[in-house]
Formats: sequence, structure tokens, C-alpha cells
Amino acid sequence: MAETYTIVTQYPDVDTNGGQFARDVITVGVLTAAHGIYFEFRVPKKEFTTSVAQGGANALTITYESFFDYPGVEAVVPGQRLNAANQLEDVVTLYIVSTSGESSDFIVISYRNMTTEYITPRVKGVRTVLDANEKA
Repeated sequence: MAETYTIVTQYPDVDTNGGQFARDVITVGVLTAAHGIYFEFRVPKKEFTTSVAQGGANALTITYESFFDYPGVEAVVPGQRLNAANQLEDVVTLYIVSTSGESSDFIVISYRNMTTEYITPRVKGVRTVLDANEKA
């Protein structure tokens, strides 16, 4: 599956959980082949192997590239934001264009909401509004 992504970096790092604990990790940076999406993920150093890195890269590549199956999604940007508890949460920003391609907007989806049932109506709703605004 390495033809669908390239692991572009690996480096040691430390994960913390609100000052409660710290653990040594290896951060793996990946670039997808189809759309050039860059993302990183962390693997506990004790569990890190080449096959674990490749498995994570492949799974996340499939996930991120699948967002382009939604009509109108033009770009996908993984990232993080602060949640209501002031903790970082992983998110993905989907950039959506109108049917004509003349206007665009975006939505931010947290990982806990990354389901077809959650995403489909939101992408469709954004595109519907964009199309309606163009006709107004």
C-alpha cells in the first residue's frame, strides 16, 4: 500500500495528557499520493515498528482520501483544536465547493464524529447553501 502514501518524516517526541503523564512516542509524518494530504500520527515508542508505522499511515490515508468521495469536497486538512475542556482534539477540515465551483466554505469535523451518518448531511447542507446563494 506504500504507493498510496509516502512516510516523509519520523522523529522522537513526547505526548502529554494535561500534565498528568508523559510518554515517549515516535511521530510519523505522511503525505498521501492522490491529493497530497500531509498528516502526522504518534506511536508509543515501546510499540513502534516499521509495520506499525506503515499500518497507521495506510489506515489514515484511506480515511482522509475517502472524504473526496463526498460531492463537492475539494480539500482535506487534518489538524487539532481546543475542545470545551481545554484539551486538544483531533479534527479534519473539509473544504467544500458549490456545484459550479464558484464559491466555497468549510466544515470542521472532530474524529469522534467521523461517520458517514454525521458527515453526509453536513457536506450536502453546505453545498446546498452555496448553490442557493449563487442563484440569489
